[in-house]
Amino acid sequence: MQTTLRRPVGFVGTGLHSGRPARLTLRPAGPEHGIWFKRTDVTGRDPLIPALWDAVCDTTLNTCIGNADGVRVATIEHLMAALAGLGVTNALIEIDGPEVPIMDGSARRFAEGIARVGLRTLDAPLRALRILRPVEVTAGDARAGCCPATACASISPSTSPTPPSDGKAAASHCAPTVSAARSPTAAPSAAPPRWPRCARAAWRWAGRSTMPW
Repeated sequence: MQTTLRRPVGFVGTGLHSGRPARLTLRPAGPEHGIWFKRTDVTGRDPLIPALWDAVCDTTLNTCIGNADGVRVATIEHLMAALAGLGVTNALIEIDGPEVPIMDGSARRFAEGIARVGLRTLDAPLRALRILRPVEVTAGDARAGCCPATACASISPSTSPTPPSDGKAAASHCAPTVSAARSPTAAPSAAPPRWPRCARAAWRWAGRSTMPW
């Protein structure tokens, strides 16, 4: 099912590349809204930008999205990672500047804020892409791909001092999917979702003893 925040949560910091202070507020949104950014400092132009792949306009040192009016928001990747990792599918992100604050340099502060307010399950099914066959994209020596799987997992380069026998060190990661979350209105006796062990560890790392749902 689709989700949103239970209530607004705000962040204040400085943009890494612009050096400009920024105030950012995540607000709940209804079903089918998706993730949108709104530049509250912009007048006379469309201030709304969808957080979609085809809105990306620059990837030099950060991910920047923009709209047809030339309004942009830069360095969205850590915030988007927190939203995706915790299963937020609908939210309005208000920001009063051109760049998301860097906070501690990771997604942690955003994840902590989202965890603090919790999520609300919406009465709408989640639409998702299903990987039916392997897909790979390459750029020079870099490559990324995805394959069909029965669980959410990823493999990425690792700096392990003891690489596998094939000489290609890799680390495996997993994350909870939105379907793993139970409704916040469920009875207290309802069984909690079977979150992957690494997802539980990540939640503890974010300073929470219980899941948000």
